Amino acid sequence: MGLTVLIVDDEELIRYGLREWLHEEGFNVLEAPDGATALELANEQPDIILLDFKLPDMDGLTVLKELTSRPGNPVIIMMTGYATIELAVDAMRSGAYHFITKPWDQEDLTGRLHAASELINLRISNEEHRANEIVNFSFDSIIGDSPVMRRVKTQAQKVAQTDATVLITGETGTGKEVFARAIHLASPRQGNEFIAVNCANIPETLLESELFGYEPGAFTDAKKRKIGRIERADKGTLFLDEIGDMPLHLQAKILRVLENREIERLGGEKTINVEVRVIAATHQDIKKLAEENKFREDLYYRLNVVPIEIPPVRERGDDAIQLAKHFIQAHNRLMNRNVRQIDPQAALLLKAYNWPGNVREVDNVIERIMILEDKETIEVKHLPEEIRSSTGSVVSTGKNGGFRPIALGLLEKEHILATLKFTNQHKKNAADLLGISRKTLKRKLDSWAKMSN
Repeated sequence: MGLTVLIVDDEELIRYGLREWLHEEGFNVLEAPDGATALELANEQPDIILLDFKLPDMDGLTVLKELTSRPGNPVIIMMTGYATIELAVDAMRSGAYHFITKPWDQEDLTGRLHAASELINLRISNEEHRANEIVNFSFDSIIGDSPVMRRVKTQAQKVAQTDATVLITGETGTGKEVFARAIHLASPRQGNEFIAVNCANIPETLLESELFGYEPGAFTDAKKRKIGRIERADKGTLFLDEIGDMPLHLQAKILRVLENREIERLGGEKTINVEVRVIAATHQDIKKLAEENKFREDLYYRLNVVPIEIPPVRERGDDAIQLAKHFIQAHNRLMNRNVRQIDPQAALLLKAYNWPGNVREVDNVIERIMILEDKETIEVKHLPEEIRSSTGSVVSTGKNGGFRPIALGLLEKEHILATLKFTNQHKKNAADLLGISRKTLKRKLDSWAKMSN
């Protein structure tokens, strides 16, 4: 559907000519012969307004100021046959996008309308991008209801409302950047840039110029000015991922950013103020690195204002199953598949697995299964061997994994009771995992209960 243009002009012939031409150009058209009608039609939220300065009931500047004070953000082009420099300046200061004189040049007006259309489409694109970010990176999008995840989310939501520097730690693949983006989107800075820098992925020789930018001639290949990522993050959030891999000489410069909120481009002499919030992340123990003089201690304390530790998947209980179901839905959309469920016994094995690759590994496993298997239910046989064979016996075998001789009857009892504990006393799931019927499980439990009485 084309964009909508509101024509505000008291001359019927001018409205007619513009209407016919705009229809040919693919625009929808609204018309108003005076200011009052224009303000009423503005409630229909036109994208572009062609606004005459001289109207029968009020002047165009009054209409312009009223329109710019309302919700919505139309692109307003003022039109007049009585152009003066002062009028043009007043119009632009009051929020007009452009100012043209009557009779206008058709080619010039065409160019202005196309430029306005591009601006509107860019706004729409930015709004869609922001809405997409909220769907994918808000706290609501973070999968997991385990007590430890609820606690971490609550902590992150509280710090999001402040400008405090945050240090996010956790194993590789736990979702540190996801939390950083969620903090940004929940903060007053959410309308501004979130700039991420992975300190481990950018070569040391390029990292400084990426962060701070440079002036022409700063080094051999510096042909023109480059704005660094810190400067781009002004009034927004700078995310320094894998901060533990940052070279020591750059750590001193980052410390200056945190302390003084200022930078200098490479080859530049001008100090540039930056109002930026810093969130850092690492999978390393940077406190230990600081003690070993491999990381600046003063920077560590500057970063560690609010520490947030993201737990690994193996400590999150049923979250592993929730994550698997989430990725099934995602890959159903991407692959046009129809996987509906996970077999209960397979789900229990997913929960029991160690997940050294954390959330990223859950995603990879589900994607691999859905590529290789064309089934509506993910079963045990579809799981990778490392998951199917990882649990072994849930019964302890003695100190340091040593052999502990035990009667077979007692071993069976311990194993069944441990499995029930593992399934939170869910008898159906325990029976599925043990490979016996629920009736058999009940019979064994009843017999042991009688023996204890």
